[in-house]
Parts: sequence; structure tokens; C-alpha cells
Amino acid sequence: MRTARLVAEKLTLSLGQAVVVDNKPGAAGMIGADLVAKAQPDGYTVLIASPGEVAIDQSLYPKMAYSPERIWRR
Repeated sequence: MRTARLVAEKLTLSLGQAVVVDNKPGAAGMIGADLVAKAQPDGYTVLIASPGEVAIDQSLYPKMAYSPERIWRR
């Protein structure tokens, strides 16, 4: 989470507009990753994730609400 806030701070300075970090914890990171995976591809939604959300969870949980591959193919 700290990484996301540091990136947001630098982006805010670089872009000259506010960048908001919306922390969605829970379910081994799958709640936040699911929201990003299902978000409209508007160019404003970004996922900063650990390996768990995109690599490990799919091995541990047979049924996930999102496809980790789909997050990266947008």
C-alpha cells in the first residue's frame, strides 16, 4: 500500500492533477483486483499489486471472480 501512495504522490506532481489511491483490502487482494479487472478501460484505473493477486491466487483458489490474465491484456 505504501508503494501505491508513493506512486500517486509522484504522479500528482508530474501530471498536475490529483491521483487517488483507493485501498480495497481483503480476500488475499482479490477484491481490489476484481474491481480493476471489471472496470471500464478508461485509462484512469490502475492496479498496483503484489504477486499474490496476479500469480499466486489463481493457484490457490480454483474459482476466482476475475482472470489475472485479463488485467494485463487491456
